[in-house]
Amino acid sequence: VTRPDRSPRVIGFGGVMKKRITPDLHDANVYFRFRPDVWGQGYASETVQEALKTAFFTWSLAHVFGVTRTANAASQRTLERAGFSRIGTVDDAPGRSPSLLYHLNRQSYLGRAKSAAHEV
Repeated sequence: VTRPDRSPRVIGFGGVMKKRITPDLHDANVYFRFRPDVWGQGYASETVQEALKTAFFTWSLAHVFGVTRTANAASQRTLERAGFSRIGTVDDAPGRSPSLLYHLNRQSYLGRAKSAAHEV
């Protein structure tokens, strides 16, 4: 992601990809990382929304997961605003506390997208 109003430096990245989330779960995972100087400007939310459009409209996936560190309240809020629900934890970083595991299914996403379209 670059900022169109400034020099073309990369400020972050994100999307959706297949990932081994747990030993038994290899599925679609939404991800995003941004430079600290652009936090709070909506780039993560916009990236997640575009990733979900691809996942649910282009690829017709049944669901998408998200994983975030317990201390990363901003990323948790980003996932929750996008419609994700926290469903548990996952040991994804050896030697660190478990991360939070989020889930969003296609039906819930499409229902939210439909409601948002009617509000416009």
